[in-house]
Amino acid sequence: MAPVPFQRFFERFRQNRLLALATLTVLIMMAVAVGAAAATGGKTDSEPPRALSPVTEPDFEPASQLSPDELYLIARVIEGEAATEPYRGRVAVGAVIMNRVKHEDFPDSVHEVVFQPRAFCVVANGLINRTPSEESIRAARAAANGHDPTGGALYFWNPNKRTNSWIWTRTPLVTIGNHMFGH
Repeated sequence: MAPVPFQRFFERFRQNRLLALATLTVLIMMAVAVGAAAATGGKTDSEPPRALSPVTEPDFEPASQLSPDELYLIARVIEGEAATEPYRGRVAVGAVIMNRVKHEDFPDSVHEVVFQPRAFCVVANGLINRTPSEESIRAARAAANGHDPTGGALYFWNPNKRTNSWIWTRTPLVTIGNHMFGH
């Protein structure tokens, strides 16, 4: 018979796969960190500082814990906006949502940011209703945990598609895949 905490974990897994996958990811990351600390004897002061990586290190303080519904909503936007983009581009789209939530010029919740009028074309064209892939869910989780390969972008657009001319008044920061990200 499994210990009680694992019974609760597996019961939650049956009830909510996204929450269980997030929990499992955190547990694995903790185990890797403990193993790395044990391998180095816990000494890190002699190691040179590592540069932040948009995929493996947080680029900003993560937002307060998002609900599974909020993570899933971010994944749906990513799937609709960036399903054909590389993983880094998917994380970047999620980071734009998180950057807006934290920015004073935008609403304060994921739901309000996503459904702000004319904010994301996938809301208007219905692509937000696509079921997100596992990669889009992972990208949403990474963005929610503070990964931002855009350097703080609040907007993104595909310069090869017809867009509102207003977007060209934004300052481009970086191009990832087919999208430009900017302020």
